[in-house]
Amino acid sequence: MKKSKAEMKAILHEAKREALQSIGNDDGGSANMDDLEIFDEDPTVVLEVCKEEGLTCIHHQDRKDNYVMVHSPDSRWQGYNNTRQVEAMQKTLEKKGIKSYVHYVID
Repeated sequence: MKKSKAEMKAILHEAKREALQSIGNDDGGSANMDDLEIFDEDPTVVLEVCKEEGLTCIHHQDRKDNYVMVHSPDSRWQGYNNTRQVEAMQKTLEKKGIKSYVHYVID
């Protein structure tokens, strides 16, 4: 069952908080451009809530895929910290029953 806007707002707020807490001092690695993909939720609701939470995201839809891609909350980082942020967000969403996937992209 799709989450309401209020539920999604609470979940994404918690996910953003967890992501920001995951940032460490070691930002080595390549320029990781990892993103979080959220599936099976109303894209309009997810996009609205992302905007309200200050998260950058885009809606992707084609014949076989329909998801919202969410970037890491603190984009000042690139390497490991970017990866840590999206992985932390994904764990939070998974606990709340939201289907999501970390899309790993290494530059």
